[in-house]
Amino acid sequence: MLRTLTLSLSLVVLAACGSPADKATTEIEAKTAAFSVTDAYIREPFAGKTATAGYLTIESSAKEASSLVAVSSAAAEEVEIHTHVMQGGNMSMKRVDFLVIPSNGSLELRPMGDHLMVFDLDPELKAGDVVELELVITTAAGAETIRVDAPIRPLG
Repeated sequence: MLRTLTLSLSLVVLAACGSPADKATTEIEAKTAAFSVTDAYIREPFAGKTATAGYLTIESSAKEASSLVAVSSAAAEEVEIHTHVMQGGNMSMKRVDFLVIPSNGSLELRPMGDHLMVFDLDPELKAGDVVELELVITTAAGAETIRVDAPIRPLG
């Protein structure tokens, strides 16, 4: 109990020391040898709905392009990778099998762009709660799994 309390208080103190720009982004970051995931968050669903969107940035230091091929979460029935496409003069969302992460570059999942669709999110979760996402990235060497915590942000 004391260890948990000490860790929690340490995180609060560290979060309070950041700049205002730091507070606008996720304070939890996931890293592997070639990838860093930042700014991960899930948008709070509209009242009475369980589908929502998720966003994050993947930075790559890999020498070859990689791909985000799957995302899952124990807090949701399904997580899909989506993009926006123009069809007949209208912008629409489309599920895709993967998104390319450029070598020594980044992939940004953001509103009105590439994003995650989170279906049947646990209705007990509210703004401020944290959802663990499991990302699968394929590289020339195989597949790599990265776990990242994504806080739920309120609408607006």
